[in-house]
Amino acid sequence: MRIRTAAVALWAAAVVVATTLFAPLGAARAATVVPCRATASVAQPHTNQTEPVYIATLASAHVTGVAYYKTTNTRKTGITNVRGHLYLYWRISHATPGYRVNVVINVVSGSLRGSCSTYFTPAG
Repeated sequence: MRIRTAAVALWAAAVVVATTLFAPLGAARAATVVPCRATASVAQPHTNQTEPVYIATLASAHVTGVAYYKTTNTRKTGITNVRGHLYLYWRISHATPGYRVNVVINVVSGSLRGSCSTYFTPAG
């Protein structure tokens, strides 16, 4: 019985030590992620229409967006305003109708980084 009680006490002490040592690391990692939200303004843009993608994140953050079309990728960049808002614009020339275009947004603010995504599907 004493061995069992000692084993439980030792296990509990190990849990307390591990929680104390590793909890700050998890908190530090979580703090390094930049919030990011992206929204395609027009779900099904037509040929020769401009597709605005709205990004909400931190103020003055550097933003890079890449639209992944069927046959090409198009990169856009910008810096958010003091409220953390930015529109990036993609011109829909002759994108493949019905092909889902994924747009991946990467955000950098100092040493902090984040990402988000949205999509649109060109209409015929």
